[in-house]
Amino acid sequence: MSVTSEEKSEEYWERVEDIGEVVLGQATTVKFQRGVTKRNGREVISFRVWVKGNRYTGPTKQGFNLEPKVAEEFYAMLGKALGKSG
Repeated sequence: MSVTSEEKSEEYWERVEDIGEVVLGQATTVKFQRGVTKRNGREVISFRVWVKGNRYTGPTKQGFNLEPKVAEEFYAMLGKALGKSG
């Protein structure tokens, strides 16, 4: 049985908004999402590695969360390093 990213997200997030991504390969993407955690209601921005596979498609445990102000600065800096505007 395949687990979807939506099912995985519902376990942890109150609400999620995609704010960008970097494709690393055919089956791997780093996604940047703004969300509110169910655990403590804090708003965070998540940098998470996502995979696409036969048995599982969705986020992995590889990643980290940052406070919005720090994350937005990090995301902007990452975009410049990758040659993207924004």
